[in-house]
Amino acid sequence: MRQPSKVGPNGRENRWLYVIFTAIVILIVVTFFRLQTNFNPVVPYTTTVTESKSDPTEFDKAVATTNTTVHPAVLDSEGNDNGDDEIGILEDDHEDALPETPQTKPMIAEGVEYPFCPRCSKGDTICQEFGDLVLRRSVAYEGTSRRLQEKLIRAIEGKPTKFTIMGGSVSTGHTLKNLNDTFHTRTFEWWNKQFPHSDNLIVNGAKAATQSSYFAFCYAEHIPTDADIILLEFSVNDGSPFPNPEGAGDAGDVMAMEWLVRSLLRLPNKPAVILISLFSFKAGEYFNGQESHLPVANYYDIPYISMKNAFYDYANRHPNDIRPILYNDGHHLSSEGHRVAAEFIIHHIQRQICAISRGELRDRENTLNPGQFPLPADTDLPMVDMWTPRTGNKNFREFEPRCYTFATTVTGEQTGYRPSVMQGWEFWNWKKEKYYVLASKPGALITFPVLVTQGRVYMTIFRSAMYDLGDVWCWVDEVKTAGKQLTGYWDSTHNIGETVSLFEGLEQGEHDIHCELLPAERSSNPNKGTNFRILAVVTG
Repeated sequence: MRQPSKVGPNGRENRWLYVIFTAIVILIVVTFFRLQTNFNPVVPYTTTVTESKSDPTEFDKAVATTNTTVHPAVLDSEGNDNGDDEIGILEDDHEDALPETPQTKPMIAEGVEYPFCPRCSKGDTICQEFGDLVLRRSVAYEGTSRRLQEKLIRAIEGKPTKFTIMGGSVSTGHTLKNLNDTFHTRTFEWWNKQFPHSDNLIVNGAKAATQSSYFAFCYAEHIPTDADIILLEFSVNDGSPFPNPEGAGDAGDVMAMEWLVRSLLRLPNKPAVILISLFSFKAGEYFNGQESHLPVANYYDIPYISMKNAFYDYANRHPNDIRPILYNDGHHLSSEGHRVAAEFIIHHIQRQICAISRGELRDRENTLNPGQFPLPADTDLPMVDMWTPRTGNKNFREFEPRCYTFATTVTGEQTGYRPSVMQGWEFWNWKKEKYYVLASKPGALITFPVLVTQGRVYMTIFRSAMYDLGDVWCWVDEVKTAGKQLTGYWDSTHNIGETVSLFEGLEQGEHDIHCELLPAERSSNPNKGTNFRILAVVTG
């Protein structure tokens, strides 16, 4: 006979425990599915780019027969002739990306998209033309580009930008039919379209046949000292630090560029300085001013854009192709050559915009790890110059140059400075590009009143194997026998203004610098020339 089931107190307790357990399980399952439904996966950032139609460039025409839009220098590189439109595409180029923090949050306004970001995407038209490898080669030194990023942020915020350029005849636009074709004007026009402002401005302070040594003393006579972005192009005119048959190998070219760069970085407006390296097709060797400038770029953390890096080997391999495209006369860039140089500069600027849009700001206050190096760090300007040893940095004094020049490219006219004595000397200019005081009759006397602050006097003179150049004898105050002979003639192929040292160790204060043109028998010129040209007297 079956026993009746027990429905006492213990049975009821087990039933309630079962109900509670079942409810908890159901609640967990429902919560899990609800979380799955609300989860939003990360969608990669994409940009829709409309390809613009423009007139073919000279490079497009040069490579039309290859049925590709790749730059000819890319075609010559191993493994890069892939025959399609996506040349070295990198969908995401921020392998060194910083984590987003309050200090590194993106600065680009919401909704603003830049078609060239990320670099070498389909919207990066410069990369589509030249290819990733050539563009990477074109950056001789990138550094942090911190100051450039700071100027970009100002432009993004709607503030005006003042550009300026210092350099030689390439930067003056020599041989160009349209001076608006220069690389710096093209760069400025791109900037002005990207960040339009009625007060955006560019000032060309370049002077033909000059080196960085002249501008190290006289930059303030040629550019506004409140500039935001300063381009420097002296690689063609400055000498190499390595010896060659034409007399290169002087560390003075490194020192001159450093004087100039350090002076510019010390300006109150804290300008962003960008070095530009070009090369002359007529030059017979690789080394030029770039090798003098690279240590300065490294020490002062300045970007260096190098057309020489990108094209020198290609020019050796295909000289008949590259010369008629990039050069007008083998020395000065053509309109297309200027365009290519501008594209390299613009692409570097675009990279900084992309970095800012990703929040990768190079903050000078956060350059050292606080946990590992708990020391305050200001890397905006090195404590001392490149030549001062750490053991002697307490005696370091900043270079304070004074310039007495005879022309200023700010106004394009002669300056107000005049020698106190001019017997047989005259003011003269060549096509309003090169301004001098000139003499050709032996015995001609000239006197320059100057103020010396750090004991040094230099003179910028014109040097060439042409023009019947001769020599002068220069001395300080009344001590003529303790003077120094300067020669305008040399056997180099360059025709250029060179800054040479006259005197050191002078007492601080006012001095008179006298120079007398020497007779033919004392001329260093094999043809006994007696012509002499002075661009400026400078002191420090």
